Amino acid sequence: MPICRHSGKGDDTLTNNHSKRNYNFDLLKILAMLLIILVHSFSKSGLRDCLLPGTWNYYTGNLLYTPGLVATNCFVMVSGYFLCTSKFKLKKLLSIWAQVLFYSVFLFIFVVILIPSSFSFIDLIQSILAITTKQYWFATAYILLYIFFPFINIAIHSMGKRMHLLLCCVLILIFTIIDNIIFFSDFSGITSGYSFLWFCVIYILAAYLRLYVPERIHYQRFMLPLYIICIVLVTLTYFTGTALLGTSDLGQAISSLFYTRNSILLLPATLFLFQYIRGLTITGKNATRLISLLMPSVFGVYLIHDNPFLYPLLWDALGTAARFDSPFMLLFQLLQPICIFAVCALADTLRRRLFRLLHIDSTLDSLGDKLQSLAENKLYMD
Repeated sequence: MPICRHSGKGDDTLTNNHSKRNYNFDLLKILAMLLIILVHSFSKSGLRDCLLPGTWNYYTGNLLYTPGLVATNCFVMVSGYFLCTSKFKLKKLLSIWAQVLFYSVFLFIFVVILIPSSFSFIDLIQSILAITTKQYWFATAYILLYIFFPFINIAIHSMGKRMHLLLCCVLILIFTIIDNIIFFSDFSGITSGYSFLWFCVIYILAAYLRLYVPERIHYQRFMLPLYIICIVLVTLTYFTGTALLGTSDLGQAISSLFYTRNSILLLPATLFLFQYIRGLTITGKNATRLISLLMPSVFGVYLIHDNPFLYPLLWDALGTAARFDSPFMLLFQLLQPICIFAVCALADTLRRRLFRLLHIDSTLDSLGDKLQSLAENKLYMD
């Protein structure tokens, strides 16, 4: 039995029949997390800075690094795709906050136990206030998006298809095209895609796809090739810029021009990959079981491996940067995300069991439902 096939069904199956799950989007999240780990293994380990121009590892390493730059966009696309037809749930917000708080504080304590001299009272406070101190920039931006998405929904559902399309065009013009042209100044405050504002842009684009674009479009078969073309073009601009301008500040700026998450090449790449995955339906018991097993731990994998206190130790322990000239670097970089994902997923499984044992999830769900009910009753009464 094939693993996947293209489907002509709409995504209303998720909202109308909850027994049917969109495993294609779950698969996209799992793949995106693997790509994020891959990107971090190059950037946060220092490996990419060690790669010597003109070498085999330099070219293959950068080709391997670039595809993952759309991963964060894909996560937000999936959220926008489903949240645009959903209602705000306070218990969901509390659940995200609890996971971030747990890993931020627990991993800080873990690192201090390993290296007592690393203790800092300021770091402890920042761990406790992980959301507001941006210990995890993605979590902070996502929580802000979740707080505001009901208001975004009111706007996009009231404006109609034409106005929604116009809004998408204006957002792309300002935050992608013009921002890329005026690359030397972050005039829009988009901070290269590392911001709540960019998440709002992605959310609105995903909502348009959900509301007005069929699951399978006429040129569906070209989506994956177009994604690959965009990725190759991004990488080629880096090679060309570095070859012509060297490693000067201007050379680095020009070379990395399209490496921002909101660039005129990576945004289309995101849309092409998302639309391709959107048109897939996962079949086969083994595939769905594996996806169902891994999916609940995806956010935990991010919180563990990208903890600001842990990841320097992680990449040093793995010796990632030291393999910049190894003939096995490419193989190691491909296997590393899988191993890290597996270990972190196992750790998050233990965390979820602990939360169930201590009734943390059920308590937060009950508290969230009660507070939301009180707030809604008060709002209606007023």
